[in-house]
Amino acid sequence: FFSTGDSRMPGNLGLFDMAEALKFIHTNARTFGGDPSRITVCGHSAGSAAAGQLILSPVTRDYISRSIEMSGSAWGIYARGAAVANYSLELAEVLGCSAKIKECMKQKSVEEIYQGIEEVWAPVMDGDFLQHPDVMTTAAPPKVSIIGVTNKESALFS
Repeated sequence: FFSTGDSRMPGNLGLFDMAEALKFIHTNARTFGGDPSRITVCGHSAGSAAAGQLILSPVTRDYISRSIEMSGSAWGIYARGAAVANYSLELAEVLGCSAKIKECMKQKSVEEIYQGIEEVWAPVMDGDFLQHPDVMTTAAPPKVSIIGVTNKESALFS
């Protein structure tokens, strides 16, 4: 979700990748016995936030009929990266990419980026894929969502 907070690198590329997958599934569902009008997205934790964002976003909501969201929310503080631009620019600086960020970052190895990526993962309200929560929740047509939590979810990290 790397973002400079402006048009150079607006962010949410992970969500746009998911959008491409949903378009493919929607277009080809009948080919493998599916029904394009009954596509369900499902996720847990950060995946749950993504599922919620996908069902609300104007970019993807027409490809999805329902969602299953476990232990995460599209509007949880961790799922709305207001500070992503700051973290992204900090990462770019750590990697020596303070000028021509996009071109420089493309030259970095996965290992180099992974070492500095600690907090550059949250989606941003870019006005394209993700709009303000009030806009998205009122503009998106009502759809079935199952939302729940799991017991001892964070036990793995304790």
